Amino acid sequence: MPIPIRIASLSKGTLEFDEPLLAETFIDRLGEELKPVEDEFRVGGVATVLGNVIEVRGQIKGTLNFTCSRCGEPLRMPIDTSFEHRFVAQGELRGGVSSDSQLDGTHDIDLSEYDGVEVDVAPVALDSMIVNLPVAPSCPQSREGPCEQWSAEQLTAGSVSAVDANDSPLAAALRKIKL
Repeated sequence: MPIPIRIASLSKGTLEFDEPLLAETFIDRLGEELKPVEDEFRVGGVATVLGNVIEVRGQIKGTLNFTCSRCGEPLRMPIDTSFEHRFVAQGELRGGVSSDSQLDGTHDIDLSEYDGVEVDVAPVALDSMIVNLPVAPSCPQSREGPCEQWSAEQLTAGSVSAVDANDSPLAAALRKIKL
């Protein structure tokens, strides 16, 4: 679901926006562990024209359900992630970076081209949110332990067997690296 900002609407220099972003449009990017609580998240902010550059500053807000990676309890995680991005007219980037090209380190990752008619804020907001999600979400830290239900016993689910360190996916990936 795009969140378009039409360039013509920026004639006075700035435009505030607050738009819904349907969870169904990004749920497949979250993985199995994270599930949106609401049907939509909110994306809001300000778009500003600075010469031939459109600067967008905003936030994506919502709530995700997750299972604590330490104690196994179901919890909710509030999302309030800010983002900042600049758009330049098509052909303005050095060498022209298309959306499917590899970044080679010479381009600003917060800079992309637009078609001259509108910019879409949704992919920028989603990418920022996803990059800032924790790898292993867990209960907030407390003085008594990391989780309310914390115990010294190992949490197990399903069948458990020892993993040989040499057969782990990490070890296999490290063996493929050529130094």
